[in-house]
Amino acid sequence: MLIRQVLGQDVTTQSEIATHLDLSERRVRDLLKELGLPTRNPDLDQVRIAYIRHLRGVASRHKSETGLDLTQERAKLAATQRQKTKIEVAKLRGKLVPSDEIQQTIFNLARRTRDRILLVPHRLSPSVAADTDPISVGMKMGEALREALEEISNDRMENFLPNPSEPSIPDQDSRQHAG
Repeated sequence: MLIRQVLGQDVTTQSEIATHLDLSERRVRDLLKELGLPTRNPDLDQVRIAYIRHLRGVASRHKSETGLDLTQERAKLAATQRQKTKIEVAKLRGKLVPSDEIQQTIFNLARRTRDRILLVPHRLSPSVAADTDPISVGMKMGEALREALEEISNDRMENFLPNPSEPSIPDQDSRQHAG
């Protein structure tokens, strides 16, 4: 360094910075990149000040060794925890229902509707079998369908909610094999 000073050159090598900061040359190269400092002919004072500020940030837990801003990360964590708490409170108040419960309820409703509609021919067959008047048959069919739909609409929602003892919605494979 003395020769460069005599020649009027203010050049500091990474090796000299490493010695000055008690770091390895590899760590100095990485540090210069992390701190956004020039890797060729860096100014020793500039590197030292940037390194001290970096260490202060790590020591005050504002920055981690990997460069994460810990204050920012804590704020993200707090926001996520706040959001999770809001969801849990909404669930407890009954304002939020898991999607699988909704799917199961809709499936139960559709299955019950289908079953009631499919019972109409069975209920009607004895009374329609002997009837030869198409208008009378049509009226009986309409009345039977109306009754089935009215029964469905009078059902309480609790009847459609998932029951732990009931089988859940069949998956695609079991539907294909059943039909």
